[in-house]
Amino acid sequence: MTRKLIGVGLILVASMAIVRSSSADAPVSLAELGVASPQRDKLIASLREEGPSGLEKAIKFLEQAEEASDTQFSIRCSPAATSSLSTDQKKLFVQAIDQIAGQRYGSFSKLYWYTDWDKAVAAASDAKKPILALKMLGKLTDEFSCANSRFFRSTLYVDPSISSILQDKYVLYWSSVRPVPKISIDFGDGRTLERTITGNSAHYVVDPNGNVIDCMPGLNSPNTFRNWLSDIATFANKIDNLSIESQRREIAQYHRTIVDMGKLVQENFNMFQQSQGSSVVNQPANQLVAVPAKVATRAAISKTAVEMPMVAAIAKDRPADVMEPVPAMAAAEVSASKTTIERPMVAAVSPQSLALPGYENTTVRLERQIAYQVSPVRLSEESLRILRLENPPKLEGKPSSNPDPNVTGAAEKSEANERMINALCKSIYEDEAINHQFHQTLHRWLAENPAVSLHDLNERVYSELFLTPSSDPWLGLVNQDAYTGLMNGGLQWK
Repeated sequence: MTRKLIGVGLILVASMAIVRSSSADAPVSLAELGVASPQRDKLIASLREEGPSGLEKAIKFLEQAEEASDTQFSIRCSPAATSSLSTDQKKLFVQAIDQIAGQRYGSFSKLYWYTDWDKAVAAASDAKKPILALKMLGKLTDEFSCANSRFFRSTLYVDPSISSILQDKYVLYWSSVRPVPKISIDFGDGRTLERTITGNSAHYVVDPNGNVIDCMPGLNSPNTFRNWLSDIATFANKIDNLSIESQRREIAQYHRTIVDMGKLVQENFNMFQQSQGSSVVNQPANQLVAVPAKVATRAAISKTAVEMPMVAAIAKDRPADVMEPVPAMAAAEVSASKTTIERPMVAAVSPQSLALPGYENTTVRLERQIAYQVSPVRLSEESLRILRLENPPKLEGKPSSNPDPNVTGAAEKSEANERMINALCKSIYEDEAINHQFHQTLHRWLAENPAVSLHDLNERVYSELFLTPSSDPWLGLVNQDAYTGLMNGGLQWK
């Protein structure tokens, strides 16, 4: 039975409350999104198929419901009773919006993401817009997607100034390079810890003809990402009416100019690398078959800060001054055999990889700290709300009730989550320095070969910049020479 929307003093316009299912002629109320039922699943699929307009309908319906008071807005959940919009119902609504949007926190960002490349190209051609293509590990709809994509959702896409540019100037598309690897630790007393490890993400701007206009690797500050989106959209619009060959000439010249202007910056970063000796980043692609995960992690400081605490006890070669000695760490040091087994899985998150190349130089470290004070990373209020809700204050050593940031209205500040936010902002700043270096390399690649396909460029990015080549299915986490005492070394194929 179709649920009916009942308002006391409020009657929603029928065109907003009713849509027509693609699988049946009967109209379907959008109130179905708040009720778990097979009809809800069909409605979600129908709105998803509509594209951005379907997402807009669902968001507008929920916003009007939120604006009305409990006495003004209610959903008939059964023929016998009518209840106001409850927390559970709202959770169903926002979960539905996430599915329609194609991303977690879709009710915040209001962004629609295509996952079918052909549909994205068709939409971009019709709208005369470039495509922003996100390449990532895992799925943008999942809580446990790769760390960088989670940071994109909470620090970039929900920022209104960024979201508006993405809606107005781009067609959005994401695809998964591979599933995201996860580590789960069971402490044996009912407590568990689950995190993702390794992996990185990149945003590509591609025109409907398939030309890769630019690529922004990794996580950057909202200000940098916003400016890049605006500048590249302007450039894409400028070359839109040219022939494909002329477009490629313009793309090559665009990147050649940036390479020439950025040589001094590149030389500074090269000096950072040289202070560490030879760099894996500059090795030929055919030598990057199984890059150690600890090396690949240098490509992303923010996600390393997330993953590091899980594995500090078995990080064997950390600098002595990085962290306080702890019993578990001391215990790990006395057994080289087991450390050899465990280290490859966790070296990616060892404290030593938190340092930007050159940080052993006190002068460089001080210069970076001063620069951050002059130009700190600033997050939007929407981002801060999500971060605080994802990390509520702790009570008696246990997490408080874990609210859904999409649902709960108030975000409680605490000393702990404010420290976390400050640390995140600083790590984004450091990521940006590394990603600037990567971006300079990408400018050079695109200047040399503006006809490169999205697939081929992405393969090169993951191999030579992110150091997680597709040729290594274990992402550098497996030491094939280590004895484990486990069948097949603990490796399983399902």
